[in-house]
Amino acid sequence: MLFRILRVILDFVDPKLDYRGQQLNNRIMIGLFVVGYTASTAIGWLLRDFSYILYGCVLTALLNALLTVPAWKMYRRHPLKFKKHKNE
Repeated sequence: MLFRILRVILDFVDPKLDYRGQQLNNRIMIGLFVVGYTASTAIGWLLRDFSYILYGCVLTALLNALLTVPAWKMYRRHPLKFKKHKNE
């Protein structure tokens, strides 16, 4: 009984991603890191101020965590259907 309650709470807090959702999550994460770090490095280099690079990298990491860590609905559009286990 307790395990069922914990499973319901865990599925609500952190639902499972599907395979296509994992691919989309990975693409968004890599693309955001490349664009964010490249832009912050370019801006910091052009303005000759290292703090812009640091702020840009921190902002990119926070935005990336916000977009890719939670299991948003866009990552759960194609759930897999598993077969039921046969009791022998």
